[in-house]
Amino acid sequence: MIVPTARYYFPGIIRGAETAAQELGVRLVLGVSNYSPAEEERQIQRLLKSGVDGLLVTPSGQTLADTPTLGLLASAEVPVIVVERSIDGVMDDGRLESVRSDHAQGAEIAVNHLLALGHRKIALCVRESSPTSSPVSEGYRRAMQAAGISPDAALTRTITLAANNPETLRQELESIVTGFDGAGATAAIVHNDEDALMFADLCEARGLHIPGDLALVAYDDEIASFGTVPMSAVAPPKFDVGYHAVQMCLNRLGARRGSSRALQRVILSPTLVIRDSTAG
Repeated sequence: MIVPTARYYFPGIIRGAETAAQELGVRLVLGVSNYSPAEEERQIQRLLKSGVDGLLVTPSGQTLADTPTLGLLASAEVPVIVVERSIDGVMDDGRLESVRSDHAQGAEIAVNHLLALGHRKIALCVRESSPTSSPVSEGYRRAMQAAGISPDAALTRTITLAANNPETLRQELESIVTGFDGAGATAAIVHNDEDALMFADLCEARGLHIPGDLALVAYDDEIASFGTVPMSAVAPPKFDVGYHAVQMCLNRLGARRGSSRALQRVILSPTLVIRDSTAG
């Protein structure tokens, strides 16, 4: 199993994979790419050379299309399961399977929750560097349009790559809070939990009370419950993603020994955990 990081978000996926491996009597070997495409390729080559029977891979980027990683996976002679990334654009390359969270639906769930509370000016803040940002933004747009609400550029902001510096991040989030407040936002969805916690602190410093002045939904539900005001959060099914990935890999190995199986793309739905930050 190769993941971009063993911290934040991915421990849940790893735990799911480890649980399935123990139940099915197989050994899980872990590699971490640190979001480096070069290290990702090296780890894949290392594990294939060591004689693993299958690969579970979470690519560093949002897509495998036109990447060296795709070539390695497509030519692998063992079952390959792509984890938490879409393979829609690369279905013809090799016999890849996938299991992932439906992050677009997760965003729709969050928007619909806020709409049900009477909010119409719903803002979205995502990180440019996150592979999850694109589907979250897509789901947000879809839900707002379905509600008949026209897009408002002032209510959608992206945290840039420069925000890896804590002070720069704080300044950028301050600007985003100011912009949302000026645009009349009454609710916001912030991806991810860490940014949502700082966002909430900056709102309070500005005199915006949560949820009285601004309802807030975080995305990931890793640490959202630890805010000064415990935050409602979209919770992707991380454990289940890892668990199903191992099951799929073992099923493919079983198919090699016997009857054939259709290739699978499994998409799992997130859930919404409601806490004080969106109290009615």
